[in-house]
Amino acid sequence: MKHAFAAAVRRERHERGWTQAELAARLSAALEQEVSALTVTRIEAASRPTSIDEAAALARILGFSLDDMAATSTEPSSAVRYLITHPRDQKLDDLVIEDPALTLRFEAGWAILADDHGVCLAIPSGQGASIQRVDVQEPAPREE
Repeated sequence: MKHAFAAAVRRERHERGWTQAELAARLSAALEQEVSALTVTRIEAASRPTSIDEAAALARILGFSLDDMAATSTEPSSAVRYLITHPRDQKLDDLVIEDPALTLRFEAGWAILADDHGVCLAIPSGQGASIQRVDVQEPAPREE
């Protein structure tokens, strides 16, 4: 449903002729907190989690139903998933990032997770985070 939601936000914003900054201003007013145009960019790219409050406000602002979207979602269930864990002393939340087209590459000291829309997450190599693909079962070791 993540990608269906992102596509609906992008489509409805375009239909109204609004910029991402204009939608961010409307969302800021609805949530009574600052929302940047970059946040809207990431929501439309499905490259960041969208809170329930944000999703509900966007649906109200743009005039679509979250219930209808959930019922008609065609997002594939075979998404590629990576679990990112951080050392406990960093006090950062672990997260799972998933997308059917998700790829992982290492470039210039960074681990880069990207999909068809571009970079979803980049983690510097010295941060101590671990990245594990969790959507596939590891084959059992063969006895020799």
